[in-house]
Amino acid sequence: MKTIRVLTALFFVVSILMLSSAAFADAGASIWYYETDLKDGWWRYDFTFSNTSTAGEYLYLVTLDFVQETAFAGLAMPEGWENFTDTPSTSFVTANSATPDYDIAPAASLGGFSFKVDHRAGSLPFNAEFEDDEGRFHSIAGATAGAPEPVSSILFIIGVVTLGAWRRFAASHFSTKARGQPLKE
Repeated sequence: MKTIRVLTALFFVVSILMLSSAAFADAGASIWYYETDLKDGWWRYDFTFSNTSTAGEYLYLVTLDFVQETAFAGLAMPEGWENFTDTPSTSFVTANSATPDYDIAPAASLGGFSFKVDHRAGSLPFNAEFEDDEGRFHSIAGATAGAPEPVSSILFIIGVVTLGAWRRFAASHFSTKARGQPLKE
């Protein structure tokens, strides 16, 4: 009887693993930016594109939507990528790889996308396009996110370490074993 239960449980576990491996791959992208106030009415944006796809989808095109007409100047583009507009005023910009050799592979990132605009744009809606190993195309929409400032990250880490140290201190000095007993001097 015990053998039947074990075999039944093993069958269900194997079935679940087989079904999960047959699931469709999911295209995904995460786009981070640093913004810098250039003090003359212009803002600089430095982007990193991350391909968060699960398997086989290569990121080859990203469109950022400014939502409004924007004075724009492209500053830098990584090797093998092109197509920031030469137009001084636009409502969107597109960056694409020149050839599939420069596509961003799954679980990889690429930085070096920089431009400046005439207002603080902040988080921008984006559309990312992918091609998988079988020649199928995928598209997703999202919004860019500001990268945390180094000082904020350092303060967060200090806070976590302080909380951990306080818990250790409190656990060793105020343990439940000592409750109801006089303090040792």
